[in-house]
Amino acid sequence: MKMQILEVVISIFVICLLMILHEFPKTLVYFLMTAEKGKKVSWKKIFYLHRYIDPVGIIFGAVSYAGFSKPYMFRIQSQTKNKILGGIGFLTLIIIFIGSVCVLKFRYSLLGLTVIEHNITQIILQMFWIYMTILSGGMLLVNMFPVSVLDMGLLIAGTSPRHYLGIIKSDSIIKIILVFASAIGMIKYFSVGAINFILKI
Repeated sequence: MKMQILEVVISIFVICLLMILHEFPKTLVYFLMTAEKGKKVSWKKIFYLHRYIDPVGIIFGAVSYAGFSKPYMFRIQSQTKNKILGGIGFLTLIIIFIGSVCVLKFRYSLLGLTVIEHNITQIILQMFWIYMTILSGGMLLVNMFPVSVLDMGLLIAGTSPRHYLGIIKSDSIIKIILVFASAIGMIKYFSVGAINFILKI
């Protein structure tokens, strides 16, 4: 029972940390691009880190490993800047995912997502990296859905405004598909499956 509670606490901590790590770089770059235009920028806003944490995303992250963060509502007409922000979002998650897999593979020599330590401190550390790997992989998959405010939505906005308008019109349907995919465990299945495959290579 204690171990299960510990897992829940660690998973919630990790998903909140991931939300911040995912959104902060995008927001920072957005403010830097805004400042370049000579516009007045309120830098304090980007350091309100709790604003990036989505309560619903925490639930999905803890239950189905398909968390998502609360993005800063960017107001951009430039296609290039939309591409940059979408690319930064994906790049951040990819770096975290690859880094976490490397820790499990080369630091702990894991062949699967099972804790092998016995010391409580080492158990917590290993759980942290396991959940960092699974949840970053899940968040990466979630952001591949063409929801208007997620990374794929930003990339589409930067590539084709016409197609972006189309996904805005279909936003509710796409979100329902995303929720359904998360609820039936599809995100978890692909994320965990990919990690186990990489660890066994």
